[in-house]
Amino acid sequence: MKNGTTPKPGPVYEETSYDTLWSWIAWSLIAFGCLVIVFLATGSRSIFPDENSLNQDDVKASAGLIGALGSSIGLAALGLILGSFVKSTESSRTFPWPRLEKVESKKRNALVAAIALALTIIVPVGSLTASLVVYVSKSEIADWDATTPLSDGFIGSRLTAIQTNCDSQPCFRISPKDSVPPFAFQWFVLSDVVLLVSVVFAVVAWSLWGYRSICVRNKTN
Repeated sequence: MKNGTTPKPGPVYEETSYDTLWSWIAWSLIAFGCLVIVFLATGSRSIFPDENSLNQDDVKASAGLIGALGSSIGLAALGLILGSFVKSTESSRTFPWPRLEKVESKKRNALVAAIALALTIIVPVGSLTASLVVYVSKSEIADWDATTPLSDGFIGSRLTAIQTNCDSQPCFRISPKDSVPPFAFQWFVLSDVVLLVSVVFAVVAWSLWGYRSICVRNKTN
């Protein structure tokens, strides 16, 4: 070699100790997200709805809440793993995110790794977005046995519920009761607070990972 220098070895893209946990959560979240999207679209677990499909607004509101909570909490958990991973010594010898088992081999390929990360992000984010849209559009708080909401709108009905005295539980549903069971879930202020916190936490965790990844890459270049 010129000047007697030895070329630096290239990075070794290989498996890490984070892969199993990352993959287990990611695949669970992907499966959950697909199920939520199908149910919100058809009212059943099948892409082909039938006479038993549940398309009532109160059922969709409940499904939207479950989908939004599950997707946001799962994304927050993945964000925590990413934050820990990018600060570890293992991230310096591979991509700044763990390997998705069943898709990537132990010796990682850049294109396959990017596709695996996209799959891990797109399905849960799509599920979260669809769930939030349905929940906000279908959920209007009502008294437990009422067939009409306390007030019109997502925010308006909640403000009315907060100002309404409740002597005994259960007090409110997340959507008015209709004539076809199952009916909407019971509403608690805490459920909306948990949802908001989990969504914000997920966004912050992934944003911090993106920022740290850029910083690490700039240091190594």
